[in-house]
Amino acid sequence: MNLDKYDELTNPREPIQNVRRSLELVIDDNDVMCKILPTIFRGNVKKWYNNLKPGYVLSFQDLCAQLVMHFSTNIPMKKSSIELFGVIQGEKDSTRAYLRRFNEEMLQVEDLLELITCEALKGVKSEELWKQLHSLQDRTLQRVKQMIESHIRVEEALAARRSFSQIYREGVRVEPPNMNRSPVDRQRMLKERAF
Repeated sequence: MNLDKYDELTNPREPIQNVRRSLELVIDDNDVMCKILPTIFRGNVKKWYNNLKPGYVLSFQDLCAQLVMHFSTNIPMKKSSIELFGVIQGEKDSTRAYLRRFNEEMLQVEDLLELITCEALKGVKSEELWKQLHSLQDRTLQRVKQMIESHIRVEEALAARRSFSQIYREGVRVEPPNMNRSPVDRQRMLKERAF
């Protein structure tokens, strides 16, 4: 069994959950769990544990409660759905980058409220997309994300088209790739055929 070491710099609930998950598969003995949890402590957490008076901790649950209470300043604050309104698409952000960032923030929200999340997803810079999202009747998170992903596909296709047009204007003749060649060979061929 390989358990990550714990110091006071991170959330104390994480190592407790890791030890519980790992040990409950093998053993459900309170005394053994009390002895194994401290083996992952290091730094100030180990000093804290070593300074506990004998008999102070009565059970694994008690040890976990003491650990969380003592290192509670490292427990991240819960995020709410309202905080998702702070995630907006920057001027240079692609819609894909915006949606990726929004999804990362959304994962940190406990008790996600779908209606508020759908409204917060209107933080896009495309006025056209914003209008589509605003006029959407069936406003579920799945439907809103589908609409944004559809916009992303169009946005990326237009970007590829502009890129292709620019290459063509600059005098590079581009031919359909020969599927018998490797991507490196195809790139080399394109460079050799430049005007």
